[in-house]
Amino acid sequence: LGAAPQLAFVALGFAVLQVVTYALASRRNSQLVVEGLAAQSQLEAYQVEMLSGIETLKSMGATDRSLSRWNDLYVNALNRAIASGRLDGTFQALLGTLRFAGPVCLMMAGAHQVLSGSLALGTMLGLSALGAGFLDPVASLVGTAMRLTQLQGYMERIEDVLERGTRFARILEREVVDFDRAGERERTRTFVRAGLLACFPRRIEH
Repeated sequence: LGAAPQLAFVALGFAVLQVVTYALASRRNSQLVVEGLAAQSQLEAYQVEMLSGIETLKSMGATDRSLSRWNDLYVNALNRAIASGRLDGTFQALLGTLRFAGPVCLMMAGAHQVLSGSLALGTMLGLSALGAGFLDPVASLVGTAMRLTQLQGYMERIEDVLERGTRFARILEREVVDFDRAGERERTRTFVRAGLLACFPRRIEH
């Protein structure tokens, strides 16, 4: 587009607008994904806990309070999902608008130069097509980058779950070791007492 600096500036301007749109939406999108996953996980955990203890809840008359708590968690998770979907829809709409408006603006700028006599019609059409061919891959890259941002949120959540599982496994292993040590001490006491009873039955029994 060096032969027509105005067309080059228009193409670069639309490319920058697409990148700026991604930069503004990516951080908020990643935050909403993480918050949505956390809310969904909290909802499912409470649901499992409530169903497993349904008999206790009924006997204590706490079913209404449990349902109210579950409803709050469900509404929170639903609001997070709606906010994430709204942001994604807005981003896709803006990206689609820029993808459509870019070639149109290139044609308008080229038509202005053709009417002013500074650019031939064939050259303008070729440069406009070249500019549109430049903007379309940029839009695709920006859309892919947004999907990768969402994937990053899922990966962070998976990493958090794995880290918690590792900590729980270590705690459980430590509890098992302590239990084994306590059992070994108890067996040692039993063995010593049995030996003493065999050697001094009367004294030990008294």
